[in-house]
Amino acid sequence: MLENGQRLVVHYPVSTHITAEPVFRRREFLVKGVRDLVRDPLTVQEYCNRTLVRRSRWLVHARDVQLGEWRRFYLGTTQEYWRSTPLRLGLFHPETNRFEELLGRPFEATASDRILLARTALEWSGRDFDGLKLGVFADDFDLILGGG
Repeated sequence: MLENGQRLVVHYPVSTHITAEPVFRRREFLVKGVRDLVRDPLTVQEYCNRTLVRRSRWLVHARDVQLGEWRRFYLGTTQEYWRSTPLRLGLFHPETNRFEELLGRPFEATASDRILLARTALEWSGRDFDGLKLGVFADDFDLILGGG
């Protein structure tokens, strides 16, 4: 996977809105870090802050070389790594982020499903899950269920 300090040249969409037809332009980044949404799921608040952003498993934190600005973007939204990723709700151990239990169905990369995911997550965020935390993660069961 990507490492700190690595140079990444990709074609990134002009808009990452879930309904936008992707139009790509070349961008060059210096990677600072990568967040794996399977191992470190989004909180309900993080997800709901930007419900209609196209998302994937890997959230990259990098400096845009041309603009000189820091960016966070999902690797699966680039032309080179394009992937339509369903998102899921699950329960995770609050200290280790270890996956414990899957909740509900997959939410596809459509505006209606992502809005429904936000509503469901907000509704369920008020429930007691015996000390487990509710999280939003990319649908990648091989890793969650012990594959890697």
